[in-house]
Amino acid sequence: MADHLEPGAHYLVQVGVFDNDDRPPPNEWEAERDGTVVRFEWALVERDLSARRELHRSRAQVLAGPRKGHVFEEVHEMTAWTSSAWRAAIASSPFTQLAAYDGGDRSRPEVELEHGGGLMWHELAAP
Repeated sequence: MADHLEPGAHYLVQVGVFDNDDRPPPNEWEAERDGTVVRFEWALVERDLSARRELHRSRAQVLAGPRKGHVFEEVHEMTAWTSSAWRAAIASSPFTQLAAYDGGDRSRPEVELEHGGGLMWHELAAP
């Protein structure tokens, strides 16, 4: 990514960081467009910090509209990031981390990596 940014450009990336096996509640929301209403859920199924692996389940259920009753579900294997693993990844990259923000709070306060969370936004600077 650094090769595609202007020098000094800021790059925002959302990466959850967890230093324990606490299970966050599922993220749930609904969206509506042109009479179709869909309920979404994203949930952690399993986390293995030693293997740096997580399984997540995404589910979309059509509540109204022409496809009412349809359910779409997938399981996603993802990297499990701890604060130390994320710091090491950034240190080995051309980027510099400027800040981390809590994306779960609408005011987006700056937080320390060790506070963790699934909706963390990381502000990186390109070389």
